[in-house]
Amino acid sequence: MNYTSDDPIAVDKELYPALIQCFFIIGVGYVAGQLNLLTNSHSTGLSRYISNFALPAIIFKNLVNVQFGNVSWQYLTSVLIGKTVIFFLTAILTFIAERPRNYAHIGEYAIMTTQSNDFPLILPIIDAVYKQTHPEFGRYVYLIAPISFCLLNPIGFFLIELQKRFDDQRKHHNKSWHTYQLIFTIIRNISRNPIVICTFLGVIFNLIFQQHLPNLIDYVLTPIAQSFTSTALFYLGLTMVGKLNRLHAHLVIVVFLLSIMKLIIFPLILRQAVYFLVKPINGSL
Repeated sequence: MNYTSDDPIAVDKELYPALIQCFFIIGVGYVAGQLNLLTNSHSTGLSRYISNFALPAIIFKNLVNVQFGNVSWQYLTSVLIGKTVIFFLTAILTFIAERPRNYAHIGEYAIMTTQSNDFPLILPIIDAVYKQTHPEFGRYVYLIAPISFCLLNPIGFFLIELQKRFDDQRKHHNKSWHTYQLIFTIIRNISRNPIVICTFLGVIFNLIFQQHLPNLIDYVLTPIAQSFTSTALFYLGLTMVGKLNRLHAHLVIVVFLLSIMKLIIFPLILRQAVYFLVKPINGSL
């Protein structure tokens, strides 16, 4: 990947409107929540639409069109290594530091440090800034996201379900369970996840359709995929209502430490992994 410098003035002209657009939609969702314009059932329905229809559509549509021959697999391997390291580092530190030990928190915190709002927040900014100079940057968002969805998040879900089993066992002393049953439950739930299903279908149909989605399917999926960004940002603002009232000292410390892991340590680990694996082209990355 040979990166060239862009005109900072042109970048600013594209970046600021993208940022204003994202945070304006988030603000509208927050105001709607504050004014109780949407009920909890509306919020639940919006969440299900995003996770079951809009996000799977945008993942499938773009994975079918990805030209895997032009993808830097060294870079994707670097991201996989970086995310895996920070995932298990967070899990180990939580396991050591937290008392009483809670496996659900271990899984949740590990997911938090590796998961981000790539599609509603990062993708519009990348498209706004680099669409003309580096149009290939956007496709890496669709290739990086499955690393968390399909590989790392299931480990966190396993730990969360494990804690649920422990809690149920304390309440019902005669209730027993087996590890293989827990693993089967996790695999069954993940295999039914529309995001995971559309990720695998996107790769399969990429080969079938030869990296070009048929016009009819593209015509049907495009409106659903285009609705994702605005609805996801609106839902993000909607779910922020009332969260600040729940903050307490312990939670603030946890959020602060997780932010350090995610915003400082993770980029440093990822940077070293990229420099170690990605081979320079003409003396530059």
